[in-house]
Amino acid sequence: MAPKTTNQFGIPGNVFRNMLQVATLEARDPAKGASPGTVASMINRYHSPSYGSNVNKWLIPGQYAVMQKPDFNRTDPSRAVSYYNSPAGKQELLETGQNLRGATDFRSTEYLKDTGNLLKYQDNLIPAMVGGTRKYLTPKQLQSTGAKPDYSENTFFNETKRPAPSKWWETYRDQSAAPTSAPPVQTVIGVNPADVQSKVLAGNLFGGMTMESLMKQGIQEELLTNLIQPEEDKTNLFAQLLNQTRPYYS
Repeated sequence: MAPKTTNQFGIPGNVFRNMLQVATLEARDPAKGASPGTVASMINRYHSPSYGSNVNKWLIPGQYAVMQKPDFNRTDPSRAVSYYNSPAGKQELLETGQNLRGATDFRSTEYLKDTGNLLKYQDNLIPAMVGGTRKYLTPKQLQSTGAKPDYSENTFFNETKRPAPSKWWETYRDQSAAPTSAPPVQTVIGVNPADVQSKVLAGNLFGGMTMESLMKQGIQEELLTNLIQPEEDKTNLFAQLLNQTRPYYS
């Protein structure tokens, strides 16, 4: 089960928003605000012992060049915030995190192609659309499937060998689609007898309790009471219960 948290994958809301502000410029997506791979790689960093939850050490211009842009502080991440806080967005990040397998670094896929490095390193995870779904494939997988790289997304890898991050995509798996259930409706009972009768027939006189459950509860209480009465009185126990339950059927 996922830990109970009001944050996004264990990340405080304000920190996650700052991450999305950077991701929005690093890999803009017209529908989602920021591409899922870039966001997932940032979450990998947050949960990696090589980077960690103190984002002031790595969410910096030296790591993300877009933060050096003069208008960076005016970047609005609200589209990405809205999408990645939705059930669909959370589920996509969980799946992307699993596909990236802890990769924390990325380069522009087009840049790697132009420099001849896209297929050079066998641990590169190259974005590609397969059957309408974005996958992250090694060069060998890309060539065997015949898929084409998706140049709108970055390619991911680990620049140096580092300890793997915690598998947050497993830890917080239940976070994406936790159903929200409404509390039982508490109905105010009117003073009109007809009003009371209608609620009894609807099984809503006592919130969610039905007539059947009320009957069962009454019979159980009567049984417990009568089981401790003197021996001579127990002979009429069944008759007493029968008489008491008849009004429910009349």
